[in-house]
Amino acid sequence: MSETQANVARSRKEKRRGEQAAKEAARLANMSDEEVVNLIKQSLNQTLKAEIRENDEETWSKINKKAYGAGILKKGSRISEKVEIPSLNVYFDRSDSWGPEKSKFGQDAVNSIMWLEKKGKIKVRLYYFNSSGVTTVDPGRGYGGTPAGPVFKHIQETKPDNVFIMTDSDFDYQDGPNQADTTVKGAVWMLFKGSISKSLREKLHGKKMTKTFFIKWDFYGISR
Repeated sequence: MSETQANVARSRKEKRRGEQAAKEAARLANMSDEEVVNLIKQSLNQTLKAEIRENDEETWSKINKKAYGAGILKKGSRISEKVEIPSLNVYFDRSDSWGPEKSKFGQDAVNSIMWLEKKGKIKVRLYYFNSSGVTTVDPGRGYGGTPAGPVFKHIQETKPDNVFIMTDSDFDYQDGPNQADTTVKGAVWMLFKGSISKSLREKLHGKKMTKTFFIKWDFYGISR
């Protein structure tokens, strides 16, 4: 294949990728709130369970019951005491544009993986943030504007394996663009409502995966 043919093939491939990305974006934009939340639930469960499997170790001290029932002797698995249990920091926006009642979508998604927390498979830490900073206690609705600095600093200091954050574009009008790039070793899920924070998408990443979800709001601030 000549260089010209290679360039043409590469151009066509990039065009197809762009078209596919545009179709996927349009599909996601037309999803109902319930469909978006179900996608988040599925992604959270699949990704976190995969992290748990990575921390499992095979051992003869625990026999595989399913295999034993079929007449096969196999090692069982247990979480290695030497490996730290995966952690997930969850951040809920409590600025003036987000009252507690508007976080039900994100809370629904988080509830879907709490069974892993109850079994001691993962560590889920819930946080809330608004103009007053980050807290473990729900402060209720805060004032207008949401500085990004405290959230980024909190992630950098606590060093979670994974992050789930729900907010809007307030970060772009505060100090979001000035934040240093922040990467967690696992995955990052972002749920935006009404408008997407460009700076958050550009500055916060997961080494394994970064996913963005979007729920629209109408003129009156009510979910469609």
